[in-house]
Parts: sequence; structure tokens; C-alpha cells
Amino acid sequence: MNQDISKVKSIGELASQIIRANRYATGLTGISYLTGHNAGSLHLFGQDPCRAGAASRCNISVICTERDNMTAYDVLFNIFEELQDRGYVGTRALRYVNIQFIDFDFTELPSNLGRVLPHVKHCYFIRCPKLSSLATTVEQFLGIQLLICRGCSCLTSLSSLEALPLNSSLYNLAFKNCGLRVTADDDWESGLRAIGTRPGDNRCILTIQNCDQLTILPPSIIQLKRLRRASIILVSNTKLRRLPSELGDIQNLELMQCNDCPQVKLLPWTLSRIPNCSISVNNNADLLDGFRQSGIEVYTNVNANANAHDEPYFKGRVRELEPYFKDRRRRFTVGIIKLKIHLHRAGRKAVDRLYRPGGAGFKRSREHFEMMASKELGSRDGK
Repeated sequence: MNQDISKVKSIGELASQIIRANRYATGLTGISYLTGHNAGSLHLFGQDPCRAGAASRCNISVICTERDNMTAYDVLFNIFEELQDRGYVGTRALRYVNIQFIDFDFTELPSNLGRVLPHVKHCYFIRCPKLSSLATTVEQFLGIQLLICRGCSCLTSLSSLEALPLNSSLYNLAFKNCGLRVTADDDWESGLRAIGTRPGDNRCILTIQNCDQLTILPPSIIQLKRLRRASIILVSNTKLRRLPSELGDIQNLELMQCNDCPQVKLLPWTLSRIPNCSISVNNNADLLDGFRQSGIEVYTNVNANANAHDEPYFKGRVRELEPYFKDRRRRFTVGIIKLKIHLHRAGRKAVDRLYRPGGAGFKRSREHFEMMASKELGSRDGK
């Protein structure tokens, strides 16, 4: 199986040799570190870089098959270091790279991969339970456009995105089954600020799905207000209870989607400031009931399966929800007036209970005056 890599004429041929070498636990000349399938498996698919008109794409999957998975990462890095030495990295076939890391235990992506594989466009982290930071990923892949994290339970915050360079191309972020949570109002602020302050035609699609630790979106979401285009997609976050009023300050918000988040009872009325924003709500009973009570039409999916339940949904522009937001503002105003009346009454009752004869405040005041009077009498008798 030993073959000289210098004789390889295409990425596809190299891929087949690597897979065979991996399968039979042998190595290519110059790639002695490719020791066998227990170290992990590498799949590399691409077009012949020497052939005119070849598609400029390369899809890579690095799949760990055991806990000692940095060996699999070393395989990836050293292979592309060899490709760089052989002149493959500069070809069209490696100018559009999709890369996946599956079942890895690193806390962050090692920072040397961008040196040999600089043209990564899409990056996936799948079932990486110890991944807690995305800083090195966004730092070294300047051309990255799509970043997906799925099943990364230690990824609790987006603050590590503060390392995002100003000239980064990243605009699509998706987090599924991750440990995202919010413990303070300024959580995620530094990362969201880095996304929102990039110059040029900056845009962002933020998708959060099945993140069961997420109870609220942080007020720091306002950091996205400088974006020229923004979309926020929330799907199946069963513990999400509240959307922040700061959403209404993102004037270029194009889409606000809230599907299968049953504990979200209300939309913030500040969204009425963005009349052209598209709203999508699905399978949120309380929220859709609020729409109905305001006279807004709610649609129903027609299921071909007779045993399936028809799910109500709403899709439309914010301007179509104006009756709902007016009703929200009216209820809010009435609630504030009633609260002030109750607070005033409660204050009067508290004063009455404290300072009327027999009240706790009356007794303390009387004891205080008696003590001061006795001290005054004592000082006079001393004289």
C-alpha cells in the first residue's frame, strides 16, 4: 500500500488512497502518522485540481471513533500540511471547503488548522461535548460563512465570538441541542457586539433550536441593531419564557420566528416599531390565542394524516399584528394605573398599621420617647 504522494494527480485519487491506507492501517510515503482506523476516519471528496473547469469545492469530514481523538485531528492537519507542500492547497479544488468535526473532545478547535486550510466556508461541530469556545474557529477561518454547533453541551455562551475579526464573512450561526443559557443581562454581549459592529454589508441569521437551558433571550441582543439585515429563528426551545423588549430596537430585523416554544406567552410590543419585519409563530397556543383575541386571523396546517393534529400558525408582517400590539399597550397602560392605585392603598394601610395606637411603629416610637424623657430627667437630677 505504500505509495508516493508526489504521484497523486487528483484530490479524488488522494482521497481513495487515504481511505485505503486508513482501512489497512498502512501509510503513504510522507504520511507515516496515518496509523489506522482506530485513530479516526477521514473522508475527502473533491475534483481534480489539474483538470480545467473543475468544481472549486472540497468537502471534508473528520469523524472520531475513540476518545483519544486528537490523533484524528493530527491526521487531518498533517495531511493538509502535506497537500500544501505538494501545491494542492492553492488549487481551485481547495478554495471552497466544508469541514465537520464529529465526536471530538477538544474544548476549542486547535489554532493551527487555518494555516494549511484557509478557505473553510462551512464548519460543523457535531456531538463535541467539551467544546466551550468558538474563538479559535472564527479567528483562523476568515472566509467562514456558516457555523453550526449541534450537541455541544458545554457551549453555554456566545461571548467567545468576541474574537470575530472585522473582516470575517461569517453571517449564519446555528446552535442545536447546545447548553446555551443566560444568567445576566449582559450575557453574550461581547460576542453579539462583534457580530453587529462589522463594517460593510453585514448581516446575520441566528438560529437557536432545542437549547433546553435557555429561558430568556438576553437584552444584549440589542447589539445586533447595527446590522443591515438580521434574522432570529427560535425553534423547539421548551424552557424559553420571554423575548426581550430590545428586539424592537433592531430596526433591520427581517424575520422573527418563534416555533414550538410553548412557554412564550407574549411578543414584546416594541416589535411594532418594525412594521416590515416578518413574524412566524407555530405551535405556541397562548401566543396564538392572544392573536385571536385581538381579531387577527390564525391559520391551520392541513395534515394528510388523519391521526395527526392540525397545528395553528401565523405568518405575516408586523403591521398585520397592529391590533395585537395596540391591545398589549392598552393592557400595559391599564395595568400600570391599577398598580399605582394598589401601591397607594397598600402604603396607606402600612402606615396605618404601623403608627396607629397599638401598631408596631407606634409602640417603637413611644418606647423611644420614653427612653429619651428618662435620660433628660436623669441629666436634670444629676445637676
